[in-house]
Amino acid sequence: MPRTRQHVLEFANFACLFGTKVLLDYADEIVLPALMNAKPRKYGVTSFVLLDAQLVKFTGGEVALYFEFVKDTILDREQLLESNAVVEDHDRMRSSPSALVLLTLNNHRLVYLPKTKHAPNLKMLEATCRVLIERRRRILIAEELKN
Repeated sequence: MPRTRQHVLEFANFACLFGTKVLLDYADEIVLPALMNAKPRKYGVTSFVLLDAQLVKFTGGEVALYFEFVKDTILDREQLLESNAVVEDHDRMRSSPSALVLLTLNNHRLVYLPKTKHAPNLKMLEATCRVLIERRRRILIAEELKN
């Protein structure tokens, strides 16, 4: 029997502020380089990756950033239920659930579509984007201080 999965499309605001400035004010210097050329964000044994980020131009002039958001992690098992008894059973398995993301730059709207069970959630995406943008901002500050 084929698997059937109901995908739930989520919408969110992507509030990216730099003091009184917004995402588009620093899109070319900070936001796009941070999200398009990002090294993974590591959190314990988990890495969060923005995969294959690319700009998409729509008719009418709107520009969006599209990517796959991957949570690459290791799942640990400690026990199993066998013959109506819980038995100790240690094992590990790598898992990389993901979601598709479309971020429209001019209105800061985010469209989020989990591709798999246990896909990373919007809070994980928010934390990852925050870290990646802050990394890029610090690099620019360091470069400015050198000059």
